[in-house]
This record gives sequence, C-alpha cells and structure tokens, in this order.
Amino acid sequence: MGKYLKRWGLTFQHPDKRAVEQDTEAVRIWHGETWPTIRARAKVENGEALFADQVGILSDQVTGRTCGATGTTPIVRRTGTRFSVNAMSAIGCTSRSSPSRST
Repeated sequence: MGKYLKRWGLTFQHPDKRAVEQDTEAVRIWHGETWPTIRARAKVENGEALFADQVGILSDQVTGRTCGATGTTPIVRRTGTRFSVNAMSAIGCTSRSSPSRST
C-alpha cells in the first residue's frame, strides 16, 4: 500500500483538527485587528495580556447498564458523598524566568 501512496505523491499524515463551527472571517479579524489592538494597549499600559480558562469537576458516580437475572433489578452499591473542584488558570504570551532559589 505504501508503494502506491508514494507513487501517487501521497504520504501518511495526521489530519489538522478544526472545529466545524470555526468562522474563518472571525479568526482573520482576531489575528489582524483585535489581537494587535489588545497587545498594543497592554504595552502602553505596561501590562500583560493573559488567556484564562476555568473548569469545574463534580465527583458524581455514573452507573450505566449491567446484567442481572430476569425479573430482578441489579443493585450497585455506591457512596452518597460527593465533592467538587473548581480551578482557573491563565497563561501569557511572554516568557518570564522565575527567581532563582539558593539552597
């Protein structure tokens, strides 16, 4: 199979994954107009542009289907306690070195 692909000028490659909802015009505007404006303003104000994201995780147990004898409902024992975790992080476009620590 590899010989045929090579003969036809093709190679095995990993596809580039893009969202179906992506609006190419909005991306062009972001790269060409919006981002340069944000970056320039941050520079004038001696600031830094950060990209932030947050996530929330809940420890619910999801029980799917299982097998059981006809006419009896299977019982899956589980704990009733739950907990949640929320986290937020941000990254910037500039590299900063962290201060050295002497031991």
